[in-house]
Amino acid sequence: MDAMDRPRKTRGRLDRRYRLALKIAAAPLALLLLTLALRAWLGPGVRRAKIRTSVAEVTPIEAIVAATGTLVPEIEETLSSPIAAPIAGVRVDAGERVAQGRVLVLLDTTREQVRLDNLLEQIALKDTELTTLEIQMEETRSQQESRRRLLEVDLESRSAHLERLQRLATFGAVAEDELKEARLDIQRTEIELEQATAGLEAQRRRHLAEVERIRLEHSILAAERDEQARRIESATVRAARSGVVTWVEKRAGLRVAEGQALARVAGDEGFRVAATVSDFYTPRLAPGQRVRVRATAGEIGGTLEGILPAAGASSLTLTIALEDSRAGWLRANLRVEADVITDGEKAALTVGRGPAVAGAGIQEVFVIQGGHATRRRVELGMASRDRVEVLSGLAAGEELIISDMSLYQDREEIRIR
Repeated sequence: MDAMDRPRKTRGRLDRRYRLALKIAAAPLALLLLTLALRAWLGPGVRRAKIRTSVAEVTPIEAIVAATGTLVPEIEETLSSPIAAPIAGVRVDAGERVAQGRVLVLLDTTREQVRLDNLLEQIALKDTELTTLEIQMEETRSQQESRRRLLEVDLESRSAHLERLQRLATFGAVAEDELKEARLDIQRTEIELEQATAGLEAQRRRHLAEVERIRLEHSILAAERDEQARRIESATVRAARSGVVTWVEKRAGLRVAEGQALARVAGDEGFRVAATVSDFYTPRLAPGQRVRVRATAGEIGGTLEGILPAAGASSLTLTIALEDSRAGWLRANLRVEADVITDGEKAALTVGRGPAVAGAGIQEVFVIQGGHATRRRVELGMASRDRVEVLSGLAAGEELIISDMSLYQDREEIRIR
């Protein structure tokens, strides 16, 4: 072998090694690319055993609004503090059954008793003032009456004197000035008598007005006394009806304001339902609608009575009256399901309810076609407890997935395995 053949053989061996290395490196890369291609071609899939489906079919449907709630007493009375006072003692616990008239809470009435004693003293002073005024009135009346009677005597005396002077004047024994003076004395006495009579009447009216004022003040104080006595009596807070104590203020020594709640007692008369729903259903709800109330223990009919917005939330509070509010299986705080019937029964194309088809409006669902499920927009109408009306987007016999498909919200099609 000459010198020129040796470099050619060396280069040949290097080329074969280089090509072999490239083949070895390209195999995993090709496998990875093939896997990615297969995944892209096949797309995401779900196992049929893991999903719930429903076939669209024409069935009777009754429109409802489903609500959840609890049983509450028809009558629950809140007992408030009649006075501002510290709590002296609590005689019951929440959950305890009490009879009508049972003492629940005692209030400290020390300040109220002081106020009552003060009123009693003021009333006694008014009684004394009235007695003193009546005595003074009698003395003044007696004095003025005596003065008036003396003036009457003076008038009679001066009238008699004038008559004597007039008889003497016929004989010329009396001067004209003396007669004139006698007449003026009579006029003066008549005026004084009129003034005394008028003054006596005015004094009588003043005394009567003063007596009326004192009596009125006495009456006002007596009313305050009676009210204060009632407040002290009512400071012993009692149950107004037989029932169960649902709440009581237990902090003895706490100073409460007048009108502040101290306890609540639920009566035994019966129950009603307090339920909540989304305010989305506001246009569909109206008082008077029929309601089915269901619990594990039984089912009972009712009527929607009240619809109020819940405080600080986008929901409504419903009040439901029961047809038999004293049914044996009813009990306080029992959780129930309430179906408010908003429309009568009719035949319509429907599908089963599920997380993917839960309420009215336009929704996107997956419709099964062969081994795939394709995204489709459908319009849903009224709903019952287990079915939803289909207004458009589906035909009878088509099958759709009603399970939660939120994991596939960015897919237009998925495989069904």
